[in-house]
Amino acid sequence: MEVGDLFSYSFSFSTHDFDVYASATGDSNPIHLNDEAAIGHGFKSRIAHGMLAGSIFSKILGTKWPGTGTIYLEQSMQFLEPIYPDTNYFAILEVVEVLPRNKVFLNTRIWNAEKDIILVDGKAKIKCPQKS
Repeated sequence: MEVGDLFSYSFSFSTHDFDVYASATGDSNPIHLNDEAAIGHGFKSRIAHGMLAGSIFSKILGTKWPGTGTIYLEQSMQFLEPIYPDTNYFAILEVVEVLPRNKVFLNTRIWNAEKDIILVDGKAKIKCPQKS
């Protein structure tokens, strides 16, 4: 990995994903599980749990880029806009600094291409897998 390297991953969440996440974590906040409750709080429908949205970075780092063996060391996130079910988004990761001992700082963002807005803006630190 080198400074400036980018990785983009297209994804969406379903309402079933929201339900499974709520069951696994116990976070049953109605804005995540009920359209009427979410609309009552100013959203167009139920919204993703923030940490469900952020979990896309873990999926990418551990399975896609750089992949198996990656150790997730740190993550910060700002939730700027809601993430709705059945909508296509992009997770974009960018290398901003390479440190000794295979450690890397990344920008981590979730972007809505249709609206051209960043929904989640964050930073991560990882330890990359050892090269064989």
